[in-house]
Amino acid sequence: MTLQSTQLIYNSRMENLFLDSYTDNKSLVDILKDKSLSLAAKFKPRGTTWGFPDRSLFIESCIIYSEHTIMQLVLNEDENGKKTIIDGQIRLSILKQYLNNDFPLIGVKQLKEIEGKTYNQLSEQEQQKLKNMSIRVVVYKNLNEEMKRYCYERSNDTF
Repeated sequence: MTLQSTQLIYNSRMENLFLDSYTDNKSLVDILKDKSLSLAAKFKPRGTTWGFPDRSLFIESCIIYSEHTIMQLVLNEDENGKKTIIDGQIRLSILKQYLNNDFPLIGVKQLKEIEGKTYNQLSEQEQQKLKNMSIRVVVYKNLNEEMKRYCYERSNDTF
């Protein structure tokens, strides 16, 4: 875990906003076991939906690139230690749904052997790749709503 202060450019002016934050890499299983993390979405992307082909391609990428950190989760931790997701909620929810066997993989491009399979139908090796995939977790502390929105927009390059 790396403690850091983050300098941000805010409202098109240079201001030094030092946010108390830390960065860590965690496995998917560790993140989903974290009882202090709320999966309720605070910032929903405008006009973005993930159909089954998109979900399946994302899961396929997670299996293929499981040894690399391909996903980032941005969180806010309040003064009581409760964490809410600023960015990454859709991807994390898709992973959780897939691990719960809520949908089969449809439209994969490279790993044809996983086409049509739910999580329980994957090989043990493929299941382990998903469960142990590394996710970069950035945690800010005690952000107000305006700064949460700003961090979300910076994370998504939407401004």
